[in-house]
Amino acid sequence: MYWYHRISPFLTLFFAAVGIILHFKVGIATALPLYLGALFLLVTYLLFGNIWLALGKLKRGNLHQAETILKSIKYPKLLFRTHRAYYHFIQGMLAIKQENMEDGKVNLEEALEIGIHRATDRALITLNLASLYLQQNNIPKASNYIKETLECPTNDLLIKQRAVLFERKIQDLLSQQKASSN
Repeated sequence: MYWYHRISPFLTLFFAAVGIILHFKVGIATALPLYLGALFLLVTYLLFGNIWLALGKLKRGNLHQAETILKSIKYPKLLFRTHRAYYHFIQGMLAIKQENMEDGKVNLEEALEIGIHRATDRALITLNLASLYLQQNNIPKASNYIKETLECPTNDLLIKQRAVLFERKIQDLLSQQKASSN
């Protein structure tokens, strides 16, 4: 399916060009299906992009391919809401993997704000945000994100275990702060 997303813009141009040629040589009735095909390809390319393909590459650990696919999306603001949320999710995860924590945090928060529907992905986002805020010693925000992670109805045991570990670490930090203030 990756090949389709790479040639979709070219198919759109091809359909439009052949439609224009047929329009002038034969008439609009012959060219209309090609115009509609080009319009359909353009609209689906702009509204859906290659988000699911990039997400699959990210989940399989092919970070370079996921990044390449995301770069092919020229107008992310035109994506449907769910696709735009996953666009920011993938951007955030890639930024974190490249140790660009601030961009990662911004993109993951944007993904949450727009709305991620899958509970496991939402839990993964909140867990990563908790980790980022914990690294910055912003314990209240980290604690809030850990609570959100634990409330997500996910079956992913690794996420749940990491969330419990972070929760313990936060409680230890809070108890240390109380002890040092007394």
